[in-house]
Amino acid sequence: MIANTITLSRLLLTFAVIVLFGTHHTLDIGLIATIAIIFALDGVDGYIARRRDETSKLGEVLDTVADRIIENTFWIYFTTTGHLPLWMPIAVMSRGFITDSLQRFFGYSEICKRKSRLKAKTKSSCTEIKPFPQKIVSFNYRKAFYPFLF
Repeated sequence: MIANTITLSRLLLTFAVIVLFGTHHTLDIGLIATIAIIFALDGVDGYIARRRDETSKLGEVLDTVADRIIENTFWIYFTTTGHLPLWMPIAVMSRGFITDSLQRFFGYSEICKRKSRLKAKTKSSCTEIKPFPQKIVSFNYRKAFYPFLF
């Protein structure tokens, strides 16, 4: 419950930063620090959920959705205000859509999640279960997309 509250607070802080950014130079410095706090709280909410044993499917989905909303909001805002070139948010947002789609398509290993909670009460090893086919994991994107570098 506390972790979901932190996640929702991150969303509210994001929109507050967008509304206030650019109004005053001194305030902008504080808002940049707030952006850093927003991204730091992304790790805190997951840690608290695991520590307090409050993990849930809703929390997992809420965290992922909040991450994408926050990231994409900042990418779009800083691009439209002229702080970033257009290609940067296109590249980063495309990567996010691709990785999220692959994770949903191939799924997560539920056995590995349960095993981490049970602390070796099961005999199966998580190394036996791969969430992605080996061909996708071992694909070298740098060589495929930047052959002139090698």
